[in-house]
Amino acid sequence: MAHALDLVGERWALLVIRELVLGAKRYGDLKNDLPGISTNVLSHRLNELASAGVVRRHRLAPPAGSWVHELTDWGRELEPILRQRDPRPQISAYHDMPFAIFRYPPEDEFPLRAELRLLRTRLEQGGKRVTVISLAECLAAALAETLPLAELVAAEQSVGLDAATDTVHEVLSVYRPLYELVAARQPGDADPLQDIVFITRAGALYPVYRTSSLLEQLKGLVQVPSILFYPGELDGAAGLRFMGVLDAEHNYRPKIF
Repeated sequence: MAHALDLVGERWALLVIRELVLGAKRYGDLKNDLPGISTNVLSHRLNELASAGVVRRHRLAPPAGSWVHELTDWGRELEPILRQRDPRPQISAYHDMPFAIFRYPPEDEFPLRAELRLLRTRLEQGGKRVTVISLAECLAAALAETLPLAELVAAEQSVGLDAATDTVHEVLSVYRPLYELVAARQPGDADPLQDIVFITRAGALYPVYRTSSLLEQLKGLVQVPSILFYPGELDGAAGLRFMGVLDAEHNYRPKIF
């Protein structure tokens, strides 16, 4: 088993996170607590985790004054909840809406994807089964069935971007409803105590479709803990501005992380 883990590129990243779950640590302490890790590998993994927004480095207040590494709020807040036997009560107050929203800056899309790969690995090593539903793939599937790309491009050229945007919105709302595509991609033998769903690539819907209507339409259709990863800005206690550009919507009922 140990030899097999040696072949996994993310092995040391997972072990670093395990150590930091216990609290902030200095570089030297991490090195001592991870027998066999080289200085170069430890530095490289810490840099990767920092780029992904999982770990941060900061200086302790005097008199200590030393630099330490610690998990960010992302690493501390959401993951322990998803590791629970039944995360649903912690992520939602509604029994028929067992999902939450994790907000992140739109410019962090690629670091987020890297962290999601790590998070999925850690959760699955803990016995969970993670299903990833890409809204970009759902959008592509809907258009492939109803509006071929060539026709969409031609429509934009002939009637303008706004009209083409309205056409795509109509496809996702009426002809091939987005919520049906998402619901169909849920695990077939879903177990709320084992399954977790990540709904990703919401930015692909900009500016044609807002996620607030998607979540409301999924009410009663989702049985397992699900997290929508949302690129945007927080506006007040429960408002979100999609991609940080569109006007804020304040009718989100799921918990926002």
